[in-house]
Amino acid sequence: MSTIFDELIPPKKKGGLLPLSLQWKGVTNQPVVWLPIKDLSPIDNPKELRYSQVRASVLEKGYLYHPVVVLDITSTEWREYKALVKPNVLSPPSEGRFKVVMCGCNRYAVARDLGYTQIPSIIATGWNNGIELCKHSEKDKQWRRDGTVLPTAK
Repeated sequence: MSTIFDELIPPKKKGGLLPLSLQWKGVTNQPVVWLPIKDLSPIDNPKELRYSQVRASVLEKGYLYHPVVVLDITSTEWREYKALVKPNVLSPPSEGRFKVVMCGCNRYAVARDLGYTQIPSIIATGWNNGIELCKHSEKDKQWRRDGTVLPTAK
């Protein structure tokens, strides 16, 4: 039986692009873009249980339900965030500018580990916008008792 979650936003090119469910598009007025995974840096390490769930879902369905949220920041801004807001996040890998995955580190890690070269992303316009996008992403999921995640019906 086919559902809306089986429909995909078609990537512009084939080869290494991880598709995204059509259900998520339109949740925000910020466009979804496919960014090269090699150009992204996760702000946090993946969580083992959640990583396994996301990996199983991508292998089964062939797409992500939520894009990752990316913020373009400097290493100084990253260190300040770590010092003032969330001390347990990773440190910047070097000096310079980074496209940081601030929400979706498990999705990022799964896509990278499965050999995808690009991942659906929303580029936040600042820290506050990124935090709101992350909150929306979390609110849009329904957690089951067994730990699996299903999209909330619209």
